[in-house]
Amino acid sequence: MVAKMFGLGRFRPFRLWQEVGASQRKAGGFSMVLMPLAVMLIAAGCIGGGQPYPADYFPEMHYQSGIRYQEPPRLQPPAGSVPTKGTDVPVDPSQISAMRNPVTRTDATIAKGKTLYMTNCSMCHGQAGKGDGLVAAKFKNANATTLPNDLTLPATQSKTDGQIWGIITNGGLNMPRWGTLLTAEERWLLVGYIKSLR
Repeated sequence: MVAKMFGLGRFRPFRLWQEVGASQRKAGGFSMVLMPLAVMLIAAGCIGGGQPYPADYFPEMHYQSGIRYQEPPRLQPPAGSVPTKGTDVPVDPSQISAMRNPVTRTDATIAKGKTLYMTNCSMCHGQAGKGDGLVAAKFKNANATTLPNDLTLPATQSKTDGQIWGIITNGGLNMPRWGTLLTAEERWLLVGYIKSLR
């Protein structure tokens, strides 16, 4: 039937295959050839230990080098080099509480701090700093032992600018470190805004 559908009846290799197949089917040998082949295909699909590509026959884009054709390799900066925009000077933890905010608190700096707060902090500490953000609700539903602080309470407002800056920089408990994500000036702007929440 397949030969009629595709016009393969006159094609000599197909006729030979039909004849060999018919003789093997008569002897039961056809199933003896197909059965091990099917088992091997199924087994090949199961190996790999959960890897996405157990048998990688073709190169994938994510395995290729990021260097373009005839482009020299990128050189890494020497160890200890300083970015052109500068870097944070390591601060002794015992000196953090005595640090003073170098950013003068004005309406403009508080507005900048509020923008940074809404972008980076409000999801945990809430829009008004009450510790009722969307992530805080998830923590409560999961019965977490540590919840985001209410930044308007004396526990936070009584801290020095340096202490708040240190907590933002180094993180603590469930709070991530922001020292690598925000510049020192942005963290001081946040301190000014948090202090305005009293």
